[in-house]
Amino acid sequence: MSYTKQIFNEMKAIDPNITVREFSYRCGKSEGYYGSLISQELELSDEAIINLLETLEMWKLITVKTPNNTVDKIHQIDDVQKNLTTELAERTSTNHNTLNNQVRNLIIKAVVNLYQSKTNADTSIPFVF
Repeated sequence: MSYTKQIFNEMKAIDPNITVREFSYRCGKSEGYYGSLISQELELSDEAIINLLETLEMWKLITVKTPNNTVDKIHQIDDVQKNLTTELAERTSTNHNTLNNQVRNLIIKAVVNLYQSKTNADTSIPFVF
């Protein structure tokens, strides 16, 4: 099963009413995005993953505030978020034309530094290399 189909199925487990059109919309794309990815055997873009992460964070906030919330649903959302962030981290660390781990570490550190400079974060982000 492709990563895109896996994520769709995980989203469907959280919200059984989600359609492929709604999923595409939650990716920040047009209604036909999911179908296009599947037909062309492509995977979700980084931008789509980030949009899904934002959607899931919103779902989590709504779920916590609803009277019938379930801890299981929040755990499901957390699991999908971990899956998506792991995929982004994997892409960041491996989608380069170098097999040199030191160069990859430099790139990852640059991403962290850029994040910290844009958010004015004084705390360091723990990375294990």
